[in-house]
Amino acid sequence: MAGYILSIIGIVFLEVMLDQILPEGGTNAVIRSVFALLLLYVILCPLAGLTDNINLRQFFEFSLS
Repeated sequence: MAGYILSIIGIVFLEVMLDQILPEGGTNAVIRSVFALLLLYVILCPLAGLTDNINLRQFFEFSLS
């Protein structure tokens, strides 16, 4: 449980740091969107363990090949 909370805090911390460093504009909006999706993924992955019908890890897996 502590690792789960630390993961969420770490992602939020990185997003805030990058938000302060990056200039305003399109790049900042894209980075914020990516971090929002990453945060959503981290929050929803443990919930997939509660049900057998939903496998979010498999849903979000992709290969670059």
